[in-house]
Amino acid sequence: MRVIAGIAKGHKLAVPPGQQIRPTADRVREALFSVLGEKVLESKVLDLFAGSGALGIEALSRGAANCILIDNNRKSVQTIAKNLEKTKFQTEAEVIKSNAIDGLDQLIKRGERFDLIFLDPPYKIKLTDLKMILERLSRKELINHNGIVVIEHSSKVDLIDISRLKKQATKKYGDTCLTFYSPA
Repeated sequence: MRVIAGIAKGHKLAVPPGQQIRPTADRVREALFSVLGEKVLESKVLDLFAGSGALGIEALSRGAANCILIDNNRKSVQTIAKNLEKTKFQTEAEVIKSNAIDGLDQLIKRGERFDLIFLDPPYKIKLTDLKMILERLSRKELINHNGIVVIEHSSKVDLIDISRLKKQATKKYGDTCLTFYSPA
């Protein structure tokens, strides 16, 4: 896995050990950032279920202002820190070891708001848990007015609209789908 474009282009990224991590494939990341285009520039990014940090690091490489990466796995957090050091994005990024709900609560208390929010939860996540996370994101106004939420999920799952989030599009790449939401 590597950084595809931007100032850190070509840097190889480590993947946390174990089978629980499913890194976003290079071609899916490339497609995602092609869709986002200029919206990445100077954006404030949240990478939830960050895994290796590849989505957040790609955003930073392409000109995002900063990124907060959240994961509850100790090995993932260590890998993210190594990848940030390798790409020299330590000062533009913050890594938080937490589950999604507690991490979001921490960000809410701090008054954080984001332009881009990436969620790459485990494919086995319960849809009720994912809906609860999305409700928390939308209810607490963590998303800026023109913000975008992108969820990577299995093509076998069809995500629904969430109050205060409107599904804009779903793009399929093999067994992987990217669903884009905006504030309603």
